[in-house]
Amino acid sequence: MTEHERIQDQLFAYVDDELAPSDHADIERHLRDCDECARELEITQHANAMFKTVQPVALPEGFMARLHDRLAEVDAEDGRTASAAAPARPSLSI
Repeated sequence: MTEHERIQDQLFAYVDDELAPSDHADIERHLRDCDECARELEITQHANAMFKTVQPVALPEGFMARLHDRLAEVDAEDGRTASAAAPARPSLSI
């Protein structure tokens, strides 16, 4: 992975201020010299702001059970076990 790709992979964490100070400083240095990443940062900031305005959605009764059943079917079709693909009951925040 190139430095450029690493920076782009970390932009959401940068916007959310979740990076170590040294990583934060690396990204700021890169952004000063890279117009492409600076544009990507603007897009990421806009997307992040939009995500924060989304209201939670209540899932229909039985949705998670049907989802896990369907995932198990797909895994069986692919020859995988359900435990290898995903936890039995993950928590989803929507």
